[in-house]
Amino acid sequence: QSKRAIFLGEHHPDSRDHLLQAALIRRLHTKGKTMAVGIEAVQRQFQPVLDDYIEGKITEQELVILTDWEKRWFWSFEVYAPIFRTCLELGVKLVALDVNSKDKVLVEQGGLSSLNSTGRLRNYVHDKEGFERFGNTRAFHEYVSHTLRPPYE
Repeated sequence: QSKRAIFLGEHHPDSRDHLLQAALIRRLHTKGKTMAVGIEAVQRQFQPVLDDYIEGKITEQELVILTDWEKRWFWSFEVYAPIFRTCLELGVKLVALDVNSKDKVLVEQGGLSSLNSTGRLRNYVHDKEGFERFGNTRAFHEYVSHTLRPPYE
């Protein structure tokens, strides 16, 4: 009831997971508190596109095109559509969470330190010590093992 954030893990290609997420968003919205939904599938550089979508300035099809969805995200937009449509209907802000392509390349080539040397790490990690502590917790390692790793194995 007094939680500041709720993290919903899912299997990217499983439409049932996304339908459940949309239902939870709808249910939480009935509580009347201001909320936002973070979307890992959309790179941060496309935040203005998400804003335009929620404000009704662009269509769903334009959203897919303007976020370059099919090039930048492996999984079909259609399985994520219930989340987007629910947020549009309810006026719930969507927040782009994915790393920008340019920064992904830097990390792939030189690790996180390559972002740190360019000063770009601050765009993603505001509390480096807290980030490192959380990354070493049992909860994080279990999350990676049960949620992130299986779809790629």
